[in-house]
Amino acid sequence: MKSWQSILAIGCMSMAFGAAAQPVPGGPCRAKYDSISAEIEQAKAHDQKYRLRGLQRAQNEVVNHCRDDKLVAEHGRKIARQEKVVAERQRELAEAQQKGASKDKLARRASKLQAAQDELQRLKASGPA
Repeated sequence: MKSWQSILAIGCMSMAFGAAAQPVPGGPCRAKYDSISAEIEQAKAHDQKYRLRGLQRAQNEVVNHCRDDKLVAEHGRKIARQEKVVAERQRELAEAQQKGASKDKLARRASKLQAAQDELQRLKASGPA
């Protein structure tokens, strides 16, 4: 019985200390934490208790699990994925032009290419947070 109580006490203490941990200042994780903090303040101001609860849970996840190197790597993967989409859209447009597709079809392909390029620029401009 004593060992069970001591395990429970250790578990409670580790949870308390884990919740008190703060993300490393200055990195992408800190930016993510600050962004969620701003949303928490908005949710409090508008009395959105369910949104507040979800945001607090998200903030705890950032504190406990966020690593700057993981965020940077994931952002790099998103950019690479979007570059592949842009290349595919360029290929589709060139293929449609080569086949002599209708103006409507060419306009749709060009529009899709532009949207993919815009998304790629947005990803490159934004940070990994």
